[in-house]
Amino acid sequence: MTRRLTIPLAVRMGLAVVLVQAVVLIALGLIYTKRFAAEVDRRLEEGLERPGALITQGSLQPSAVAEANTMRQLAGDAVVEALAVGMDGNVFHGLNTPSGSDFKTLPGVGQSWLEQARNAPVTIRTTDHTNTFLIRLSPVITAAGQAPLLVVFVKLRTTEAEKEKALLARRFLLGALGAIAATSVVLVAIMRLLVTARVSHLADAVRQVGAGDYSVRIGASRVHDEIGVL
Repeated sequence: MTRRLTIPLAVRMGLAVVLVQAVVLIALGLIYTKRFAAEVDRRLEEGLERPGALITQGSLQPSAVAEANTMRQLAGDAVVEALAVGMDGNVFHGLNTPSGSDFKTLPGVGQSWLEQARNAPVTIRTTDHTNTFLIRLSPVITAAGQAPLLVVFVKLRTTEAEKEKALLARRFLLGALGAIAATSVVLVAIMRLLVTARVSHLADAVRQVGAGDYSVRIGASRVHDEIGVL
């Protein structure tokens, strides 16, 4: 009794090709999406650092944190707050916060943040119900290295950046799936034409011979490959 093929050769070969494609595309996708995410994070961090660095260098006055255009140029369009704060918590200048406010009473501010930023810059990630934020507190220290004169506080909304990274990942996934589907159809069709159809023709002839029909003939193949030799 002749065994019937359960999975055609073209399908098995096609599945192998799809598997290889999926592995390669997923690996490349992970590499490039990570690089893109790292570049987005780098731009955000540079924007966070720039105002404090310029004020420390003396290239920018602390009062500039209250100027919306200046802060957008330095920190980017994602800036939602910028402050020049004394170590006692008194707000000297603010983008959206009035001068004279108590920093420690502002919404979403940690009570120990100023103390943490006394000797070195501190970067903090926070969230609320709908948004994510990246915050940097940069101490402005005198050349003598004494206690900081003030702390520059910059807050960026990173929700849009996170959405941008997620959108890129989704687009790559959809593109990869589309590429796999399209190439798989083409490859299966080519393999059926060049391999499985010819092998099936040989198999039919062998079955006929096995059944006692020795009159069967197989024409010479025009393709000089392994199957053609058979």
